Amino acid sequence: MKQFTVIGNNVSLSKSPELFTYIFNTLNINADYSYTQIADFQELTQFFNTLSSMNYSGINITIPFKEKIVNYSNIKSDIVKITGSSNCIQIRNNELYAHNTDSYGFNNLLKINNINLNDLSVVVLGSGGSANSIIYSLLFLNVKEVFILSRNKKTSKEIINKFSKMNNIPVKLYNSSKACKNNVLINCTPIGVNENTELQILNSIDQAKYCIDINYINNKLAKSIFSKYTDYYISGLDMFVFQALASLDIWFSGKLSEKLNYKELVKIIKNE
Repeated sequence: MKQFTVIGNNVSLSKSPELFTYIFNTLNINADYSYTQIADFQELTQFFNTLSSMNYSGINITIPFKEKIVNYSNIKSDIVKITGSSNCIQIRNNELYAHNTDSYGFNNLLKINNINLNDLSVVVLGSGGSANSIIYSLLFLNVKEVFILSRNKKTSKEIINKFSKMNNIPVKLYNSSKACKNNVLINCTPIGVNENTELQILNSIDQAKYCIDINYINNKLAKSIFSKYTDYYISGLDMFVFQALASLDIWFSGKLSEKLNYKELVKIIKNE
């Protein structure tokens, strides 16, 4: 039996085990998918030091380890090399192949929700691994400009330096006096996932045309928070499902995702 897991420091809330259990059962794949709670970078190192004894075929990675995970991989996809962020590991012949399905998931979220970002100003909330992947995608979507709003100015400036020369689209620190009104807000932070998350960073945000939240957990809370800044809130549920489908195809080196009914997968996540 093949073994898979998702790692992170809040993964007990993850719907990945439930979704992949359904996928494996539907496709008659003899595999198991679990979650592994990892509290910090020290535990992450311990996890990889004992990885060879765990017999995993693939790993999904979530906050806050998407960037750190790259250091443990042997082979990196082109997107991982550019973004420095990975959320999917394929293990083959004891080598770790780092992939990034965040960009694929985000692009398909836009497509399925009929969202066109052409010539719009975008404010990205956060400067971690997910923000790197989303900004990478935005630079191929003909947006007007990208603003980064984050408490961590160091990582924000690193992203700016990384992407400033890509496709001639400005990437800069958020400034409420310079940012265009009626922009698009993309949440790449844990805001909305936990009730005790600090919200002060949102005080400088103007009204947005719509908010895209890459999170899919606790959307009632997230929607109540971001509805103050937009009339159109889009959760990350579609992105999550497409990320899972991309991981499936990577792990099994094929197009197994084409055998699945997307609407049924969404129902599983929504518990309908």
